[in-house]
Amino acid sequence: MGQLDGRNFVNDTAEPSHTWFTDNIHTEDQPLVRAAINEAIRTKGNFELEHRVRRVDGSFGWSFSRAIPILNAKGEIVEWFGAVSDITKRKQLEQQKEEFIGIASHEIKTPVTTIKTFTELLQKKLSDNVKKENVVILQHIVTQSDRLTTLVDDLLSFSQMQTGKFLLNEKEFDLGTLIKRTVDAMKETAPKHKITL
Repeated sequence: MGQLDGRNFVNDTAEPSHTWFTDNIHTEDQPLVRAAINEAIRTKGNFELEHRVRRVDGSFGWSFSRAIPILNAKGEIVEWFGAVSDITKRKQLEQQKEEFIGIASHEIKTPVTTIKTFTELLQKKLSDNVKKENVVILQHIVTQSDRLTTLVDDLLSFSQMQTGKFLLNEKEFDLGTLIKRTVDAMKETAPKHKITL
């Protein structure tokens, strides 16, 4: 048993109900909530989780639930004291931002891919009759197109990280190679801006 303050947000009942959990926690979130509850009970620690819950009007909204265990003299949990905050608007804004970034990423990548494709076609067409310095310039366009595509992907990944949907796979990379690529990308324009590499 426990005390829960939903601040007129959660669909609550006057008396304890054995079906409250399955009736009011969103079906997709129930395994996550159960796991968090079991972990809090096992460690006798605080419970904190963002999940969907049925609101007073019957619709589902997003909540930030937190609870602390009340222990007796033997260190056993005798009660939970918690509160629920309505974070539905914040979650909706996060979803809108994620959707916007996804659309924007697609819209940016489309013209970048087109630029790269036409540049590569131009490279092939002029491969036998083009000056060396122009070959280098065309290759820079291709390289920077790839770089821009990577930056757009990174932006999308960052958005997914903020919403907890991104799995980070760490791996080693050669710092020297990164520095060389950076210098190569800048050496054509650096002198014009009086930048010494």
